[in-house]
Amino acid sequence: MGCTKNSVRNVLTNLTSLYSLLIAAVVGGWYLGYWLPSALFSVSAGLVGFIALAFGSHAFYRHYAMKYPTSPIILFASYDSGVGGTMLVFRADGTFRYIATDVVTGHYTRTNGLIRLDQLPKTGLLKRQTLLVRPSPFTETSHGIWQVGLTGRVDSTLVVFTIFPAK
Repeated sequence: MGCTKNSVRNVLTNLTSLYSLLIAAVVGGWYLGYWLPSALFSVSAGLVGFIALAFGSHAFYRHYAMKYPTSPIILFASYDSGVGGTMLVFRADGTFRYIATDVVTGHYTRTNGLIRLDQLPKTGLLKRQTLLVRPSPFTETSHGIWQVGLTGRVDSTLVVFTIFPAK
């Protein structure tokens, strides 16, 4: 019986849930001031506060927990502008992620060296939905992702993303 990513993730999720319940108990007890209640009313009020905080923290964690992508990365490219970086991550399941000041996740299709994205970010260095993968003398690894203009030719006025080996 081996240790898989899903089993490790489930254990970590359960531990985090228990931790959130512990935090909720401490905060609920501190907030309501009922650590050692003597009356029945104070016990029930403390219990209601504990349950409400535990449920709220557990629901908050479950909603905002980041899910680990299961599809492997087949193409990774970035551009370092000196102030900040921009990354393009393409996965085998046909999804991509553009990471800069905003994060855009979408789908792509790849035909030979052309990549077509289904959406673009509102701001940032990625300006075209059609990209071309080809050698580039301007990048560190000699391979780049070029942005293709409306005429079907590479737009040399736009940024060239450097392709790095996917790990």
